[in-house]
Amino acid sequence: QKDCIRKMFVGQTKLYVKCINVNYESSKADDFYDVSVCVKGCRNIEEALAESIKPERLSGANKYNAEDHGSQDADTGTMYTTFP
Repeated sequence: QKDCIRKMFVGQTKLYVKCINVNYESSKADDFYDVSVCVKGCRNIEEALAESIKPERLSGANKYNAEDHGSQDADTGTMYTTFP
């Protein structure tokens, strides 16, 4: 029964950080059962979902510490890889 619920309701996301100036990327897969999006200022749910997956730039005082590469400008975000 647990596998049946999982097949019906679980999707997967990829949380990532990708550096701009060096060849470095970190990512992690996460399961989800629901999706939370901010709809304020959006015309419809499709626009809200598109906004929720736009990458965020990490730069300036908010640079990403990329292990051996030190502090780097990077994009971070979420990608939906599978849906229930």
